[in-house]
Amino acid sequence: MTSWRHEEPPPSVERRSGLSATDLLAAYQTRSLSPVDVVGTVLDRVGVWDTTLNALWTVETEAAPAAARASEKRRAEGQPVGALDGASVTLKENIATKGTASRGMRP
Repeated sequence: MTSWRHEEPPPSVERRSGLSATDLLAAYQTRSLSPVDVVGTVLDRVGVWDTTLNALWTVETEAAPAAARASEKRRAEGQPVGALDGASVTLKENIATKGTASRGMRP
């Protein structure tokens, strides 16, 4: 459950998954969505589709929600770390990411 108060129902899962970064960040500004809402949608869709697609090597099922909660807190306090704070991203596995394994690399 998020601390954001919605004056109208948040966008459906299908609509959320199709938002551009600009629309997503605008929704964060108006508090019609939060980073926690979005990361939950992303992880739900990964759970549904990646068993078939097998496109992701590492899924941060604990770190991503924790980062989203931290982003939500910063936004609620008016202290986002930048314009993209809270935007969910997927990195191609050839981009080294500290603390995560990828094919042919060690964490």
